[in-house]
Amino acid sequence: MPTRISDVVKSAVIQQWLEGIACDTIAANNDLSGGGVTNIINEWKQGLGSSVADELRELAVALKKIGITAAQCASGCRVEKIMINFGVKENGFEAFILEIYNRCKDLGLTPENISSHLKDLIFQQPMLYRFRRFQIV
Repeated sequence: MPTRISDVVKSAVIQQWLEGIACDTIAANNDLSGGGVTNIINEWKQGLGSSVADELRELAVALKKIGITAAQCASGCRVEKIMINFGVKENGFEAFILEIYNRCKDLGLTPENISSHLKDLIFQQPMLYRFRRFQIV
């Protein structure tokens, strides 16, 4: 009678498979047969949906190839949405950031004093509004 594979081992097998590790290597890493690894992966794919599981693996392998984490990828997606909302075209992100950087550099603005200047501007805005209103009347 075959021994039951623990959930910890199954989880490790799935994690390694998602990382793009070959089934033979996964088997050796976890003291399993190649068929055992295949069965664990197939069982997991059935529960999740085969196409979803394959897409997750493809994404994980692509992230690994470019050297970023899923969290970094998500952060990049959020930045992309913000840039698009600013009206920056997708192929213009680098030029937009470079232009901002160069203008700040020309003005001698560092990230630290940019936040300080923004804070000052936010606090002065109500005063400027009252001053402009007074001038109009």
